[in-house]
Amino acid sequence: MGTSSWLAIYPNKNVGIFIVTNLAEENTQPKLEAISDKVFDYLMAYNKASKSDS
Repeated sequence: MGTSSWLAIYPNKNVGIFIVTNLAEENTQPKLEAISDKVFDYLMAYNKASKSDS
């Protein structure tokens, strides 16, 4: 009790994101999903920018 986790796997991009927190409330899972989406978007933008710098 008192922890939440979120696992998102994007096999087409070879990316997996795992988030764990010591918070467990009614709206924790949607918040973790939103954080995971933002992390994924950042990683994809970073990857695209790093390829264009080469």
